[in-house]
Amino acid sequence: MSEATQGYAFGLIAIGAIIILSVVIRFASAKISLPVVVGYVLTGIVFSLIDAETELVSNTVRHGFGFLAEIGVIAILFRVGLESDLESLFKVLGKAFIVFISNFVVAGALGIAAILMFTDFGIVAALFVGAALSATSVGVSTAMWRDAGVLETTSGALLVDVAELDDISAIIVLGLLFTLVPLMNGSGDASIALALANESAVLLLKLGLFLAACYLFTRYLEEPLVGLFRTLDPQFGPMLFAFGMALLVAAAADLLGFSLAIGAMFAGLAFSSPPTDRLVNHAFEQIYLLFSPFFFVSIGLAADVSAMSGAFALGGLLLVVAVAGKVLGTGLPILWLGPPGQSWLFGMSMVPRAEIALIVMSYGLSLGSWAVPPELYGAMLIVSLATCIIGPLAVTQLLRKSDLTKL
Repeated sequence: MSEATQGYAFGLIAIGAIIILSVVIRFASAKISLPVVVGYVLTGIVFSLIDAETELVSNTVRHGFGFLAEIGVIAILFRVGLESDLESLFKVLGKAFIVFISNFVVAGALGIAAILMFTDFGIVAALFVGAALSATSVGVSTAMWRDAGVLETTSGALLVDVAELDDISAIIVLGLLFTLVPLMNGSGDASIALALANESAVLLLKLGLFLAACYLFTRYLEEPLVGLFRTLDPQFGPMLFAFGMALLVAAAADLLGFSLAIGAMFAGLAFSSPPTDRLVNHAFEQIYLLFSPFFFVSIGLAADVSAMSGAFALGGLLLVVAVAGKVLGTGLPILWLGPPGQSWLFGMSMVPRAEIALIVMSYGLSLGSWAVPPELYGAMLIVSLATCIIGPLAVTQLLRKSDLTKL
Protein backbone atom coordinates (compact mmCIF):
# COMPACT_ATOMS: atom_id res chain seq x y z
CA MET A 1 0.00 0.00 0.00
CA SER A 2 1.43 3.36 -1.03
CA GLU A 3 1.91 6.17 1.49
CA ALA A 4 -0.73 8.28 -0.25
CA THR A 5 -3.28 5.44 -0.25
CA GLN A 6 -2.54 4.75 3.41
CA GLY A 7 -3.09 8.42 4.17
CA TYR A 8 -6.52 8.33 2.51
CA ALA A 9 -7.36 5.14 4.42
CA PHE A 10 -6.58 6.83 7.75
CA GLY A 11 -8.61 9.83 6.60
CA LEU A 12 -11.63 7.67 5.81
CA ILE A 13 -11.29 5.95 9.18
CA ALA A 14 -11.26 9.32 10.94
CA ILE A 15 -14.22 10.65 8.94
CA GLY A 16 -16.25 7.49 9.52
CA ALA A 17 -15.42 7.59 13.24
CA ILE A 18 -16.59 11.21 13.53
CA ILE A 19 -19.88 10.49 11.75
CA ILE A 20 -20.58 7.52 14.05
CA LEU A 21 -19.41 9.31 17.19
CA SER A 22 -21.59 12.33 16.40
CA VAL A 23 -24.69 10.21 17.05
CA VAL A 24 -23.32 9.03 20.40
CA ILE A 25 -22.25 12.56 21.36
CA ARG A 26 -25.69 14.02 20.56
CA PHE A 27 -27.36 11.31 22.66
CA ALA A 28 -24.98 11.76 25.61
CA SER A 29 -25.22 15.55 25.47
CA ALA A 30 -29.02 15.40 25.60
CA LYS A 31 -28.88 13.05 28.59
CA ILE A 32 -26.67 15.37 30.64
CA SER A 33 -28.29 18.59 29.31
CA LEU A 34 -25.13 20.06 27.77
CA PRO A 35 -24.80 21.67 24.34
CA VAL A 36 -23.61 19.14 21.78
CA VAL A 37 -20.93 21.66 20.72
CA VAL A 38 -19.05 20.88 23.93
CA GLY A 39 -18.92 17.18 23.10
CA TYR A 40 -17.72 17.79 19.56
CA VAL A 41 -14.92 20.17 20.61
CA LEU A 42 -13.79 17.84 23.42
CA THR A 43 -13.65 15.01 20.86
CA GLY A 44 -11.34 17.13 18.72
CA ILE A 45 -9.13 17.84 21.74
CA VAL A 46 -8.92 14.10 22.48
CA PHE A 47 -7.89 13.51 18.85
CA SER A 48 -5.26 16.21 19.26
CA LEU A 49 -3.91 14.54 22.41
CA ILE A 50 -3.75 11.17 20.65
CA ASP A 51 -2.01 12.74 17.66
CA ALA A 52 0.57 14.40 19.93
CA GLU A 53 1.64 10.91 21.03
CA THR A 54 1.15 8.89 17.84
CA GLU A 55 1.26 11.41 14.93
CA LEU A 56 -1.51 9.44 13.21
CA VAL A 57 -3.21 12.59 11.88
CA SER A 58 -1.28 13.19 8.67
CA ASN A 59 -1.36 16.30 6.51
CA THR A 60 -3.72 14.44 4.16
CA VAL A 61 -6.17 13.83 7.00
CA ARG A 62 -5.89 17.43 8.21
CA HIS A 63 -6.52 18.73 4.69
CA GLY A 64 -9.63 16.55 4.36
CA PHE A 65 -10.85 17.65 7.78
CA GLY A 66 -10.24 21.26 6.84
CA PHE A 67 -12.37 20.95 3.69
CA LEU A 68 -15.21 19.23 5.56
CA ALA A 69 -14.92 21.84 8.33
CA GLU A 70 -15.45 24.63 5.77
CA ILE A 71 -18.60 22.88 4.54
CA GLY A 72 -19.58 22.57 8.21
CA VAL A 73 -19.21 26.34 8.68
CA ILE A 74 -21.47 26.93 5.68
CA ALA A 75 -24.03 24.44 6.99
CA ILE A 76 -24.01 26.02 10.47
CA LEU A 77 -24.43 29.59 9.32
CA PHE A 78 -26.86 28.74 6.53
CA ARG A 79 -29.04 27.13 9.21
CA VAL A 80 -28.75 30.21 11.46
CA GLY A 81 -29.94 32.40 8.59
CA LEU A 82 -32.60 29.90 7.52
CA GLU A 83 -34.13 29.78 11.02
CA SER A 84 -34.18 33.58 11.36
CA ASP A 85 -37.67 35.03 11.48
CA LEU A 86 -37.33 38.39 9.74
CA GLU A 87 -41.01 39.23 10.26
CA SER A 88 -40.71 38.63 14.01
CA LEU A 89 -37.47 40.60 14.04
CA PHE A 90 -39.15 43.67 12.61
CA LYS A 91 -41.99 43.48 15.17
CA VAL A 92 -39.64 44.06 18.13
CA LEU A 93 -36.82 45.67 16.17
CA GLY A 94 -36.76 48.87 18.21
CA LYS A 95 -36.29 47.19 21.60
CA ALA A 96 -34.11 44.42 20.15
CA PHE A 97 -31.83 46.95 18.48
CA ILE A 98 -31.30 48.89 21.71
CA VAL A 99 -30.47 45.71 23.64
CA PHE A 100 -28.27 44.49 20.79
CA ILE A 101 -26.25 47.71 20.56
CA SER A 102 -25.65 47.69 24.31
CA ASN A 103 -24.55 44.07 24.61
CA PHE A 104 -22.56 44.11 21.36
CA VAL A 105 -20.60 47.22 22.33
CA VAL A 106 -20.09 46.33 26.01
CA ALA A 107 -19.06 42.71 25.37
CA GLY A 108 -16.76 43.63 22.47
CA ALA A 109 -15.18 46.61 24.25
CA LEU A 110 -14.46 44.59 27.40
CA GLY A 111 -12.82 41.87 25.31
CA ILE A 112 -10.62 44.36 23.47
CA ALA A 113 -9.70 46.15 26.70
CA ALA A 114 -8.78 42.89 28.46
CA ILE A 115 -6.34 41.86 25.72
CA LEU A 116 -4.74 45.31 25.49
CA MET A 117 -4.43 45.74 29.28
CA PHE A 118 -3.35 42.27 30.39
CA THR A 119 -1.45 40.82 27.42
CA ASP A 120 1.07 41.95 24.82
CA PHE A 121 -0.70 40.28 21.87
CA GLY A 122 -1.53 43.62 20.26
CA ILE A 123 -4.48 45.32 18.62
CA VAL A 124 -5.16 42.67 15.95
CA ALA A 125 -5.59 39.90 18.52
CA ALA A 126 -7.72 42.26 20.62
CA LEU A 127 -10.03 42.93 17.65
CA PHE A 128 -10.56 39.21 17.03
CA VAL A 129 -11.33 38.61 20.72
CA GLY A 130 -13.70 41.57 20.77
CA ALA A 131 -15.53 40.27 17.69
CA ALA A 132 -15.74 36.75 19.15
CA LEU A 133 -17.02 37.90 22.55
CA SER A 134 -19.58 40.24 20.98
CA ALA A 135 -21.41 37.26 19.48
CA THR A 136 -23.58 34.70 21.21
CA SER A 137 -24.87 31.25 20.26
CA VAL A 138 -28.45 31.30 19.00
CA GLY A 139 -28.86 27.53 19.33
CA VAL A 140 -27.49 27.29 22.86
CA SER A 141 -29.21 30.48 24.02
CA THR A 142 -32.68 29.45 22.88
CA ALA A 143 -32.62 25.73 23.73
CA MET A 144 -33.46 26.21 27.42
CA TRP A 145 -36.29 28.65 26.60
CA ARG A 146 -37.68 26.18 24.06
CA ASP A 147 -37.56 23.36 26.63
CA ALA A 148 -39.40 25.59 29.14
CA GLY A 149 -42.12 26.32 26.58
CA VAL A 150 -41.58 30.11 26.55
CA LEU A 151 -39.60 30.63 23.35
CA GLU A 152 -42.75 31.47 21.36
CA THR A 153 -43.64 34.36 23.71
CA THR A 154 -42.89 38.01 22.97
CA SER A 155 -39.91 37.87 25.32
CA GLY A 156 -38.68 34.72 23.63
CA ALA A 157 -38.86 36.47 20.27
CA LEU A 158 -36.88 39.37 21.75
CA LEU A 159 -34.16 36.98 22.94
CA VAL A 160 -33.93 35.30 19.53
CA ASP A 161 -33.82 38.64 17.70
CA VAL A 162 -31.02 40.04 19.89
CA ALA A 163 -29.01 36.82 19.52
CA GLU A 164 -29.48 36.84 15.74
CA LEU A 165 -28.45 40.50 15.49
CA ASP A 166 -25.37 39.62 17.56
CA ASP A 167 -24.38 36.81 15.24
CA ILE A 168 -25.10 38.67 12.00
CA SER A 169 -23.10 41.69 13.17
CA ALA A 170 -20.21 39.48 14.33
CA ILE A 171 -20.06 37.84 10.91
CA ILE A 172 -20.05 41.25 9.21
CA VAL A 173 -17.25 42.37 11.54
CA LEU A 174 -15.39 39.15 10.72
CA GLY A 175 -15.69 39.95 7.01
CA LEU A 176 -14.18 43.38 7.65
CA LEU A 177 -11.40 41.94 9.82
CA PHE A 178 -10.55 39.22 7.33
CA THR A 179 -10.04 41.83 4.61
CA LEU A 180 -8.45 44.65 6.61
CA VAL A 181 -6.31 42.86 9.21
CA PRO A 182 -3.69 41.57 6.73
CA LEU A 183 -2.97 45.21 5.87
CA MET A 184 -2.22 45.85 9.55
CA ASN A 185 0.61 43.32 9.47
CA GLY A 186 2.85 45.94 7.95
CA SER A 187 5.54 48.30 9.11
CA GLY A 188 3.07 50.70 10.70
CA ASP A 189 3.92 53.71 8.51
CA ALA A 190 1.40 56.38 7.58
CA SER A 191 0.48 54.66 4.31
CA ILE A 192 -1.15 51.85 6.28
CA ALA A 193 -3.93 54.15 7.50
CA LEU A 194 -4.62 55.33 3.94
CA ALA A 195 -4.63 51.75 2.67
CA LEU A 196 -7.05 50.74 5.41
CA ALA A 197 -9.38 53.61 4.54
CA ASN A 198 -9.32 52.71 0.84
CA GLU A 199 -9.87 49.02 1.49
CA SER A 200 -12.71 49.80 3.91
CA ALA A 201 -14.48 51.91 1.29
CA VAL A 202 -14.06 49.25 -1.39
CA LEU A 203 -15.19 46.51 1.00
CA LEU A 204 -18.32 48.40 2.03
CA LEU A 205 -19.16 49.05 -1.63
CA LYS A 206 -18.74 45.36 -2.48
CA LEU A 207 -20.78 44.40 0.58
CA GLY A 208 -23.58 46.72 -0.53
CA LEU A 209 -23.59 45.20 -4.03
CA PHE A 210 -23.48 41.69 -2.55
CA LEU A 211 -26.47 42.38 -0.29
CA ALA A 212 -28.35 43.96 -3.19
CA ALA A 213 -27.76 40.82 -5.28
CA CYS A 214 -29.01 38.64 -2.40
CA TYR A 215 -32.14 40.79 -2.10
CA LEU A 216 -32.86 40.65 -5.85
CA PHE A 217 -32.46 36.86 -5.79
CA THR A 218 -34.85 36.57 -2.83
CA ARG A 219 -37.36 39.00 -4.36
CA TYR A 220 -37.51 37.70 -7.92
CA LEU A 221 -35.79 34.30 -8.34
CA GLU A 222 -36.04 32.31 -5.12
CA GLU A 223 -39.71 31.26 -5.27
CA PRO A 224 -39.84 30.24 -8.97
CA LEU A 225 -36.53 28.35 -8.77
CA VAL A 226 -37.54 26.53 -5.58
CA GLY A 227 -40.83 25.66 -7.28
CA LEU A 228 -38.96 24.30 -10.30
CA PHE A 229 -36.73 22.06 -8.18
CA ARG A 230 -39.75 20.94 -6.16
CA THR A 231 -41.33 19.80 -9.44
CA LEU A 232 -38.16 17.93 -10.41
CA ASP A 233 -37.79 16.28 -6.98
CA PRO A 234 -40.67 16.91 -4.53
CA GLN A 235 -38.88 15.36 -1.55
CA PHE A 236 -35.32 16.66 -1.74
CA GLY A 237 -35.18 19.11 -4.66
CA PRO A 238 -35.79 22.37 -2.72
CA MET A 239 -33.29 21.44 0.02
CA LEU A 240 -30.54 20.40 -2.40
CA PHE A 241 -31.07 23.53 -4.49
CA ALA A 242 -30.94 25.73 -1.36
CA PHE A 243 -27.74 24.14 -0.06
CA GLY A 244 -26.15 24.23 -3.50
CA MET A 245 -26.93 27.95 -3.62
CA ALA A 246 -25.48 28.33 -0.11
CA LEU A 247 -22.18 26.87 -1.34
CA LEU A 248 -22.20 29.15 -4.41
CA VAL A 249 -23.06 32.28 -2.43
CA ALA A 250 -20.44 31.45 0.22
CA ALA A 251 -17.83 30.98 -2.51
CA ALA A 252 -18.85 34.29 -4.10
CA ALA A 253 -18.47 36.06 -0.75
CA ASP A 254 -15.03 34.52 -0.32
CA LEU A 255 -13.95 35.61 -3.82
CA LEU A 256 -15.19 39.14 -3.11
CA GLY A 257 -12.86 39.32 -0.11
CA PHE A 258 -15.38 38.61 2.66
CA SER A 259 -15.53 35.16 4.20
CA LEU A 260 -17.42 31.96 3.50
CA ALA A 261 -19.25 32.59 6.75
CA ILE A 262 -20.89 35.86 5.73
CA GLY A 263 -22.02 34.37 2.42
CA ALA A 264 -23.55 31.33 4.13
CA MET A 265 -25.41 33.49 6.65
CA PHE A 266 -27.01 35.68 3.99
CA ALA A 267 -27.79 32.67 1.81
CA GLY A 268 -29.78 31.29 4.75
CA LEU A 269 -31.57 34.60 5.18
CA ALA A 270 -32.46 34.54 1.47
CA PHE A 271 -34.32 31.23 1.97
CA SER A 272 -35.83 32.08 5.37
CA SER A 273 -39.18 33.41 4.16
CA PRO A 274 -42.25 31.15 3.98
CA PRO A 275 -43.10 28.83 2.35
CA THR A 276 -39.51 28.11 1.29
CA ASP A 277 -38.27 27.77 4.87
CA ARG A 278 -40.76 24.96 5.51
CA LEU A 279 -39.72 23.13 2.35
CA VAL A 280 -36.01 23.40 3.14
CA ASN A 281 -35.61 23.44 6.92
CA HIS A 282 -36.63 19.91 7.87
CA ALA A 283 -34.76 18.18 5.05
CA PHE A 284 -31.68 20.36 5.59
CA GLU A 285 -31.37 19.05 9.15
CA GLN A 286 -29.73 15.89 7.76
CA ILE A 287 -27.02 17.87 5.94
CA TYR A 288 -26.48 19.96 9.07
CA LEU A 289 -26.07 16.89 11.27
CA LEU A 290 -23.65 15.34 8.79
CA PHE A 291 -21.27 18.27 8.26
CA SER A 292 -21.47 20.52 11.35
CA PRO A 293 -19.56 18.11 13.66
CA PHE A 294 -16.47 18.38 11.44
CA PHE A 295 -16.14 22.09 12.13
CA PHE A 296 -16.32 21.71 15.89
CA VAL A 297 -14.05 18.66 15.93
CA SER A 298 -11.56 20.56 13.78
CA ILE A 299 -11.63 23.37 16.35
CA GLY A 300 -10.48 20.98 19.05
CA LEU A 301 -8.04 19.26 16.69
CA ALA A 302 -6.44 22.61 15.80
CA ALA A 303 -5.84 23.41 19.46
CA ASP A 304 -2.19 23.26 20.47
CA VAL A 305 -2.52 21.12 23.59
CA SER A 306 0.85 22.25 24.92
CA ALA A 307 -0.22 25.89 24.48
CA MET A 308 -3.58 25.22 26.15
CA SER A 309 -1.82 24.03 29.29
CA GLY A 310 -0.56 27.59 29.75
CA ALA A 311 -3.81 29.23 28.65
CA PHE A 312 -5.96 28.54 31.70
CA ALA A 313 -5.06 31.78 33.50
CA LEU A 314 -5.84 33.87 30.40
CA GLY A 315 -8.90 31.72 29.75
CA GLY A 316 -10.14 32.41 33.29
CA LEU A 317 -9.70 36.15 32.81
CA LEU A 318 -11.49 36.12 29.46
CA LEU A 319 -14.26 33.95 30.93
CA VAL A 320 -14.97 36.62 33.55
CA VAL A 321 -14.96 39.25 30.79
CA ALA A 322 -17.22 37.09 28.59
CA VAL A 323 -19.83 36.64 31.32
CA ALA A 324 -19.67 40.26 32.54
CA GLY A 325 -19.95 41.66 29.01
CA LYS A 326 -23.25 39.93 28.27
CA VAL A 327 -24.76 40.20 31.76
CA LEU A 328 -24.10 43.94 31.86
CA GLY A 329 -24.60 44.67 28.17
CA THR A 330 -27.89 42.77 27.97
CA GLY A 331 -29.15 42.97 31.55
CA LEU A 332 -28.97 46.73 31.98
CA PRO A 333 -31.16 47.68 28.99
CA ILE A 334 -33.61 44.88 29.92
CA LEU A 335 -33.73 46.37 33.42
CA TRP A 336 -34.79 49.65 31.80
CA LEU A 337 -36.96 48.40 28.92
CA GLY A 338 -38.43 45.24 30.47
CA PRO A 339 -39.77 42.64 30.83
CA PRO A 340 -39.63 43.39 34.59
CA GLY A 341 -37.47 41.20 36.79
CA GLN A 342 -35.82 39.36 33.89
CA SER A 343 -32.50 41.19 33.46
CA TRP A 344 -30.45 38.32 34.96
CA LEU A 345 -32.33 35.77 32.84
CA PHE A 346 -31.72 37.67 29.61
CA GLY A 347 -28.11 38.46 30.52
CA MET A 348 -27.19 34.84 31.31
CA SER A 349 -29.11 33.63 28.24
CA MET A 350 -26.65 35.59 26.06
CA VAL A 351 -23.52 34.24 27.78
CA PRO A 352 -22.87 31.08 25.65
CA ARG A 353 -20.29 31.54 22.89
CA ALA A 354 -20.15 28.64 20.45
CA GLU A 355 -20.45 28.65 16.65
CA ILE A 356 -19.75 32.28 15.76
CA ALA A 357 -17.09 32.88 18.42
CA LEU A 358 -15.21 29.76 17.36
CA ILE A 359 -15.51 30.68 13.69
CA VAL A 360 -14.07 34.15 14.38
CA MET A 361 -11.11 32.77 16.34
CA SER A 362 -10.39 30.00 13.83
CA TYR A 363 -10.23 32.56 11.02
CA GLY A 364 -7.83 34.63 13.09
CA LEU A 365 -5.68 31.56 13.74
CA SER A 366 -5.62 30.82 9.99
CA LEU A 367 -3.90 34.18 9.40
CA GLY A 368 -0.99 33.18 11.64
CA SER A 369 0.26 33.60 15.18
CA TRP A 370 0.82 37.33 14.58
CA ALA A 371 -2.99 37.69 14.44
CA VAL A 372 -4.16 35.05 16.94
CA PRO A 373 -1.39 33.30 18.92
CA PRO A 374 -2.00 29.62 19.83
CA GLU A 375 -2.16 30.51 23.54
CA LEU A 376 -4.94 33.01 22.89
CA TYR A 377 -6.78 30.53 20.68
CA GLY A 378 -6.56 27.95 23.48
CA ALA A 379 -7.83 30.48 26.02
CA MET A 380 -10.84 31.35 23.87
CA LEU A 381 -11.52 27.64 23.37
CA ILE A 382 -11.68 27.33 27.16
CA VAL A 383 -14.04 30.33 27.26
CA SER A 384 -16.32 28.78 24.65
CA LEU A 385 -16.54 25.44 26.47
CA ALA A 386 -17.06 27.08 29.87
CA THR A 387 -19.76 29.51 28.72
CA CYS A 388 -21.63 26.68 27.00
CA ILE A 389 -21.75 24.92 30.37
CA ILE A 390 -22.30 27.91 32.70
CA GLY A 391 -24.97 29.57 30.55
CA PRO A 392 -27.40 26.62 30.25
CA LEU A 393 -27.02 25.67 33.93
CA ALA A 394 -27.74 29.24 35.11
CA VAL A 395 -30.61 29.85 32.67
CA THR A 396 -32.30 26.57 33.57
CA GLN A 397 -32.35 27.60 37.24
CA LEU A 398 -33.47 31.16 36.48
CA LEU A 399 -36.33 29.91 34.27
CA ARG A 400 -37.54 27.68 37.09
CA LYS A 401 -37.59 30.63 39.50
CA SER A 402 -39.11 33.10 37.04
CA ASP A 403 -42.75 34.05 36.81
CA LEU A 404 -43.25 32.80 33.26
CA THR A 405 -46.52 34.69 32.97
CA LYS A 406 -44.44 37.84 32.58
CA LEU A 407 -42.47 36.50 29.63
